Amino acid sequence: MKKGRMSGRFLAVLLLASAAVRPAASAAVAISAADVSAGAGAAGVFVPVSITNSTFAGFSFSLSFDNTVCDVVSDYFDANNVITPAAKTDLSSSFIIVVNKQVSGTTTLLRFAGAAYPGVSSATGVFLYLIVDVTGPPGSSTSLSFSGIQFSDSGGNLIPDSSAENGSVSVAIPQPSISVSPGSLLPSCVEGQNAASQTFEVWNSAGNGSTLNYTVSVNQAWLSCAPASGSSTGEHDTITVSYTTGGLSAGTYNATITISDANATNSPQTIPVALTVSAAPKPTISRTPAALSPSCVEGQNAASQTFEVWNSAGNGSTLNYTVSVNQAWLSCA
Repeated sequence: MKKGRMSGRFLAVLLLASAAVRPAASAAVAISAADVSAGAGAAGVFVPVSITNSTFAGFSFSLSFDNTVCDVVSDYFDANNVITPAAKTDLSSSFIIVVNKQVSGTTTLLRFAGAAYPGVSSATGVFLYLIVDVTGPPGSSTSLSFSGIQFSDSGGNLIPDSSAENGSVSVAIPQPSISVSPGSLLPSCVEGQNAASQTFEVWNSAGNGSTLNYTVSVNQAWLSCAPASGSSTGEHDTITVSYTTGGLSAGTYNATITISDANATNSPQTIPVALTVSAAPKPTISRTPAALSPSCVEGQNAASQTFEVWNSAGNGSTLNYTVSVNQAWLSCA
């Protein structure tokens, strides 16, 4: 009996709306569905259906969508086709709303009808929610298409020129997240030498089945990274940083390594590099003996003598020396 009384009430509302012949005093109603994105397998996703500056007391409209992408939750309406309270808002709380579901292949059509007295006046906001479970694979989507739109005022008069804006449900493609370690590099070297190579790791830390397809770039010529690109579903990739610093003078130099993937939630990530080039150690010249005192008889050559030269700095430096004389009567070799 309860279902019969309810169906009769809505039938009366819709008949009044259809039979109206005089222009309604209410302004045209504007209704819209939101564009919503959710992950594959998401359950109980709320899709707002909103009205804008609208006044009405009765309504009916249909929403259709591809049920291979999403489908209305099983408890969206009860055995009497009355919408679940969870789908209503303050704007629709006074309305009794019934939903009729029709399925044709991959298309689901939901026919909404409702009435309240005195209804809503100049209302803007979310009127009700479509609640769906996501059934489609990542990257799939469906339009939420309105049809059969009718609104009536509290006198049962049809409100003309009402408009609707379709919405959509899309299944989000899982996005990777870039993680790196260590977060910075501090190479060092002596002037005239190349700094020792270093490594860092790159991996996808999203843990959602996504793939990180990354590239590695640098902003200074004195360092390079290999490999310069890669992919990760969670495994850690090792990147080698090589330094060509032999031509740099003593001082501090800064560079940035950038790891990018346009699809990552946190792209780009950077690793600062601070290079310290120390002045080359200076050698120290030592020799022995400190003096030579050759002698000879007039008309003869003095006997050859020797002395030793070495680097006594003991700091890893290299002594590159030359030997010269200031008189023609001696030479060194």
